[in-house]
Amino acid sequence: IESDYRVYLEHAPVAFLAANAEGYFIDCNGLALELLGYSRKELLGRHFKDVLAPKDLERAFRDFSRLQISGSVNEEYTLLTANGFKVEVSLRSVKIDKDRLIAYFYDITEEASLRRERSLAQASLSESEARYRTLFENMINAYVHCRVVFEDGKPVDWVYLNVNPAFEKQTGLKNVIGKKLTEIFPKIKTQDPYLLEICGRVARTGMPHMRENYVAQLGKWFSISYFS
Repeated sequence: IESDYRVYLEHAPVAFLAANAEGYFIDCNGLALELLGYSRKELLGRHFKDVLAPKDLERAFRDFSRLQISGSVNEEYTLLTANGFKVEVSLRSVKIDKDRLIAYFYDITEEASLRRERSLAQASLSESEARYRTLFENMINAYVHCRVVFEDGKPVDWVYLNVNPAFEKQTGLKNVIGKKLTEIFPKIKTQDPYLLEICGRVARTGMPHMRENYVAQLGKWFSISYFS
């Protein structure tokens, strides 16, 4: 039975550790030794706190106490190898009896690194979005984001996708998002046809355009920068 147990242990697809009720290692397999960089003689007899990163110690002791009650715990920890390198692992601990518990684990360092990178990227995006939103909402100049509608290659309308408060203040137009220009200004094609012509040209070519325009529909002059 002991030989069968040892064969199974050494051929297990994950690293394995066994500890006594006080948390001292009493057995392990080759994958655990390989992952942690210890010899069997060096590892056995050590306490689990000896291979944990300092940041995880307090949580690990809480989990160790919880294990005595619940019988099993699944967590992620940062382990320290014999050379001081950090290894992120996913670890499951199981209480076998009052004198023994086992833990099996596998390396998720790359996976954890990717998660951290994604988390940092998301935080950066959220921060950038918040800054952009603050700028967008408080900028003095009016801003309009629209989608130009073409028919037979000619611009015939645009749809308002977004506007800032300055646009509403300067034009007096409210609740335009999602609406077509011709819904708001039915006479735009006869009274201010250049607006669609310029927007269409900028949308097609990507070349920005800037000029002062009199918008008859509003009865006001505007300095307008068009860009795609």
